[in-house]
Amino acid sequence: MKRKGVMGALMDEYERAIHDFTIVVKPLQQLNYTKKIANGKNNSFQLVITHVIHAGYQYADDIRDVFKKEKKKYTPDLEYVSEVGEELYKLLKYMLATLNDMIEMPEDEFSNHNIPVSWKQEYDLEQLIEHSILHVLRHRTQLEHFWKILR
Repeated sequence: MKRKGVMGALMDEYERAIHDFTIVVKPLQQLNYTKKIANGKNNSFQLVITHVIHAGYQYADDIRDVFKKEKKKYTPDLEYVSEVGEELYKLLKYMLATLNDMIEMPEDEFSNHNIPVSWKQEYDLEQLIEHSILHVLRHRTQLEHFWKILR
């Protein structure tokens, strides 16, 4: 989709990142969804996917806090792989709704909005959106690595 302005371009990239992430998840079967594949904290498809979705909602909520918008309580545990695609697109809708009235914000205003994040830093609006896009991409790469291990 082609949205207007800088914010629109960022949301186009976020949508593309979510779409590409779902392509990596699509062939996944339930058996491998919960299987421990690597060492460390996010060591299964399920844990990585759950982390990505929870983080995505947190980034949107961090923005909503600054702009004083109502937040949605997100609690799904994503027990089944069949839920993943729908939940990823719900996340996309939530981020789009978060930024909907900012879609035409001039780029020079992005830095006027400092957003504190849970890891004790502050990002401006553009940085946090870019971070949320790269977060999806980084974990998509992790899932692609998991596929290589399974083969």
